[in-house]
Amino acid sequence: MANAYIALALLTLALSLLRSKKKRNASIPWNKVPGGLPIIGHVPHIPSILDTLEGWADTYDNGSGIVEVQMAGKKYFIICNQEKAQFIESKRPHKVIRGTKFSQALSSLKSCGLLEAEGETWKKERRLISPHFNHKNLQDYLSHANLVFSRLIKKWLSQCDAGPVTVTQDMHHAATDIISLSILGYDLDSVTAPSEIATVLDTYARLLLKRTLSPFPYWRIPIVGQYLDNGGQNTEKAVAFCKQVLADFASSSQSSNNFLVAKMLKEMGKNADQFPEERLVGNMITMFSAGTESTATTTVSCMYQLAKDKSLQEELRAEAEALEENIESIEEIRKLGTIDSRHVEIPAQSSFFLLPRFISKKSNTPLGPLTSPRDKFCAKRYLTQNENGKYVLSGSGDIPTPSMGFRSFGSGSRICPARHLSMMETSLVLTKILRTFEVSLKDGQEEMKYVVKSILAFEEDLEVVLKPRVPKASE
Repeated sequence: MANAYIALALLTLALSLLRSKKKRNASIPWNKVPGGLPIIGHVPHIPSILDTLEGWADTYDNGSGIVEVQMAGKKYFIICNQEKAQFIESKRPHKVIRGTKFSQALSSLKSCGLLEAEGETWKKERRLISPHFNHKNLQDYLSHANLVFSRLIKKWLSQCDAGPVTVTQDMHHAATDIISLSILGYDLDSVTAPSEIATVLDTYARLLLKRTLSPFPYWRIPIVGQYLDNGGQNTEKAVAFCKQVLADFASSSQSSNNFLVAKMLKEMGKNADQFPEERLVGNMITMFSAGTESTATTTVSCMYQLAKDKSLQEELRAEAEALEENIESIEEIRKLGTIDSRHVEIPAQSSFFLLPRFISKKSNTPLGPLTSPRDKFCAKRYLTQNENGKYVLSGSGDIPTPSMGFRSFGSGSRICPARHLSMMETSLVLTKILRTFEVSLKDGQEEMKYVVKSILAFEEDLEVVLKPRVPKASE
């Protein structure tokens, strides 16, 4: 008899929970993605996660602009329109903050910097770091980019007669070298001879993605956790490298002020506003992880589009040749029109962003003056012709902004402070490549596929055929 009462009580409880769940679901104005495994929900395949999110958004959005999905045991919301995305972003960084999992993943890799910070810590570090990426300071960093890209061009000139050149890894090395020189004043020169520390610093973005998307914090497993993905070893090497560079700078008599750490230490000395060493090193690592992969991937995507379209390539070459032979000022780079617009077109084709439990689908960025279809690459989408017939960037109404869906550098008060450094690098290297080489695709790479790595990138390395151009004076 007792068993019968227990069974009846359990049945009543189950029915009550079911009715409660149905009532909650009825009051939710958005749809949920059906199916999924018990408890953990859906487990999307990482390389195609963006396509998966797009499919769910297109299939299940009921007009509310939100689709709910459970992934890896946690509830997420796919934001399907600009109105909802803007509303969420308007609450950053005070009411909406990054999820603890993201911050924990960053902290586990000793990347305790501006990207991880919230509240008063974020305000203080933003105030100390952002001014050092303004126009005046970018001029200092331009010399570093010129040095690295001259090495890259020299390397490719020595390789191009031997067959297709794999550019993806070289672009990563170049971006890492520029960050190292611009942030630390340290010349890694991994373009010429890749070093262990350059490889370590280049892995950070991928390690961060792996830990952020993990269903549980495996790195916290005692003794072995930090070393299951090589994160422990790489973190120790990166921290030791940054500390050694700081120690060498402190003990040297050099007065150079053309890199960020020197500028920051000088400013902090004047204002008695100090970074703890852990935060200073964490910000240095953050700049490597945030600035290398994104810049290199955008540049590789630009090279791919150049190689596909020879008429565009020649047009851009003429634009590059019109600049001074030695590009030594930011003003000279800003004379570029079509080359410069590619910073907007490449990421706008594939931008998405992730906040705590919020994932935005690809945005409907504006069509621009030429009204080219959004799913087609158009290098001049955001350009108009001036009175001299030259293509220049359009007015602010045509260039996509974060409020229109262009979020490759973030938006609002938490927009990436180093975005102009990244754009300067890409414009400069494309100019040098166009002046030096005719670029063609290797057979079989006419249609490259994007997948999600640490960011959206090509599934395989890009290989191109580089044919040295006849020097301009000899044509």
